[in-house]
Amino acid sequence: MKRTKQKKIKKPKPSPLKVKRKSKKFSIDLEKEAKEFWASPQGISIKASAEGKPDPYARVINVYDEAAKVKNFTELEGFLDRYSPGIDAALAAKILTRYTKDHWNAFRICSDTDYHSAIFELLHWVDTHKGGAIAAYNHRVLRRFQMLTGYKKPNTSKTFQNELTLIKDHFGLARKNNGAYKEKQLKEAAVRLAKKNSRLV
Repeated sequence: MKRTKQKKIKKPKPSPLKVKRKSKKFSIDLEKEAKEFWASPQGISIKASAEGKPDPYARVINVYDEAAKVKNFTELEGFLDRYSPGIDAALAAKILTRYTKDHWNAFRICSDTDYHSAIFELLHWVDTHKGGAIAAYNHRVLRRFQMLTGYKKPNTSKTFQNELTLIKDHFGLARKNNGAYKEKQLKEAAVRLAKKNSRLV
């Protein structure tokens, strides 16, 4: 019997383009990870909350300052969602209507350009006289303002102060809480003291 030669099967050579991937072993140190987390600001905040302590990383937000930044109705909607989530459109309309009614004096006068000169006359008096709005409340300057504009004098000086603030806000004249007003007062006080001392010499 003749023997048949078996053909050798050549194994394909690995392509040089193929890169052998070696499996990497990752070791996780749970204790180290836990220590790092609880030492992070987020971990410290969680621990403080669980222990009933104040959060050292909490940022205090002045809602009134945020409200002053609202420029349009789209931003107003976002503001209400963040800070007044329980207020829907109907309730917001009722609140605005009540607020406008309570301060109609100021809104009506500010919207009429014929009254602007009388407004600025009153504001100038308040800013340049000792006692400001409190002093103006029972002064003839307010009676003149009433005669010129039809302004109805509020029952209390506190309400009058609030309405003056609304008027100043309308014209962009409200006092800013940046220390500038206090610095101005200190400078004016220093000038008055210097004049007083010069008279004594």
